[in-house]
Amino acid sequence: MNQGPFGKPAAFQVGKTQALCTACGAAEFVRSRKMRLEKADALVCARCGVEHLRSALMQQITEKVIAQAEQALQRAAAIVPRKQRSPHPSELLASLKEAEELLEFPAVDGHVERATQLLTRIARNTTNVDVRKAAMLSIGLASVRGSRSTYNADAANLKRLLAQIRDALSESLPSQ
Repeated sequence: MNQGPFGKPAAFQVGKTQALCTACGAAEFVRSRKMRLEKADALVCARCGVEHLRSALMQQITEKVIAQAEQALQRAAAIVPRKQRSPHPSELLASLKEAEELLEFPAVDGHVERATQLLTRIARNTTNVDVRKAAMLSIGLASVRGSRSTYNADAANLKRLLAQIRDALSESLPSQ
């Protein structure tokens, strides 16, 4: 094929994903010599000579990338242990109970940090937006509470938020 100003045959790819000729399956293309397309760039298969629009080849690459991403998500979902996927509401209630007990004595080293971890776990593993919001607000109040040893308005608000979380998680338990 004449090299000329249209270059030598090259793969049309984005990253490692290549577009292939729909007619012969080849991966190398050259720019089309036809100037009938003003805005849309045309590429010709270096093996069979079939003309392809650049946008069609980009669409092919996009579909391949989407398929690879979906496969990666499926593999990741299969790898994650069941416990890490979504704790049962009763497990979240147990975490909340432990956080409440730790926050009874916030001045003890490590109590506020562990309670924060438990509240973060609750916020991340619930679908209830109100529980998430209350858990995040509780984390902020717990950190303030840890720096003070006296009972104040922050402690009352913290207890109110923890009670809201408990009520919402209790409602999400399946009835027996």
